[in-house]
Amino acid sequence: MLADSGVMPLERAWALVSSGPARLLGLGDRGRIAPGLRADLVILDVATRRVAGTLAGGRFSCLRGALAERVLSSG
Repeated sequence: MLADSGVMPLERAWALVSSGPARLLGLGDRGRIAPGLRADLVILDVATRRVAGTLAGGRFSCLRGALAERVLSSG
């Protein structure tokens, strides 16, 4: 909602739910993408802002919609 209403860019809004909580909880190995950190990612559908997929530990743990079709058809 913050990004869609123009309050801040999506990247900054997402930090409020990723790096912000990780920092507050003292979890220095997560909350941002950088070498040596955990590789848990959420992939959003740009058009709907819904979760299209998740990666946990470097593996897909959820795939939906067009992303699922693309990944599964790529062999």
